[in-house]
Amino acid sequence: MIRNVIAVHRLPCVAIKNLSAAAAADLILDSGTNLNILVPAKLSYNNKVVDKNMLWETKLVFRTCQEPTDNEHYAYRLALADGQVIVLGSGERPYPVTTTAVNISDNMSDSQLTEVTVTLQDARKPACIG
Repeated sequence: MIRNVIAVHRLPCVAIKNLSAAAAADLILDSGTNLNILVPAKLSYNNKVVDKNMLWETKLVFRTCQEPTDNEHYAYRLALADGQVIVLGSGERPYPVTTTAVNISDNMSDSQLTEVTVTLQDARKPACIG
């Protein structure tokens, strides 16, 4: 079973308010933006107990040639090589936090792709569809 992230789509969180994870995944695919990423992206999630509550921490890291455009809250649809889909974020808080790092190197052989890190801390495990 190959579980590499091979595609990333995103859509503003306000567009998927009050939708189930499956409906949100379809809407993000249909209306969202397909990000051109260096495949595969890195995804990790783990859980821990904080003040007697279960908390899931999810982290997505990918590289892209696209420049960051705005500071809006986005939900992400991740396509895995095995056909599964993972949805990060929803139309409700907490929203995923997106951090971008633009690399301008002095060495021509170094990567100059923008590195994007998406983190989410939520009481719900990331939704896996398929």
